[in-house]
Amino acid sequence: MQKHVKSVRIGELYAKVPKVACAGCGECCGPVEMAPVEKQIITEYCQRNSIPFKGFFAPLAVRYLDVLAGYWQCPMRQNGKCLIYEVRPLICRLQGATPELPCPKDSCRKYPLTSQAGARLVQRSWRASR
Repeated sequence: MQKHVKSVRIGELYAKVPKVACAGCGECCGPVEMAPVEKQIITEYCQRNSIPFKGFFAPLAVRYLDVLAGYWQCPMRQNGKCLIYEVRPLICRLQGATPELPCPKDSCRKYPLTSQAGARLVQRSWRASR
């Protein structure tokens, strides 16, 4: 028997992520994978705001090879700021909110979401709509 999955809007998932303090260091800004709806939203945002996004959607394997070589940083982070902060993907929003995505600057942080809750949000994002 197939389980019925309730559709959800991506904004509803974003609203479930607690706000966490961020120093804006950018140390967590690395390769990210995101749901198709997030790619659409980011693409449109970048086009509207004349933000180049060429390297942002490179295949994850390519981005990880760059990380292993020691020189990959998110191309959306420039001059100490996230150019797409307003529409950043769920995985970025979860950074520092769950132990699976720890804050590199705060080793004593209390995480408001469990690892399981964060994983469920990510799983649901792949089926989300606008």
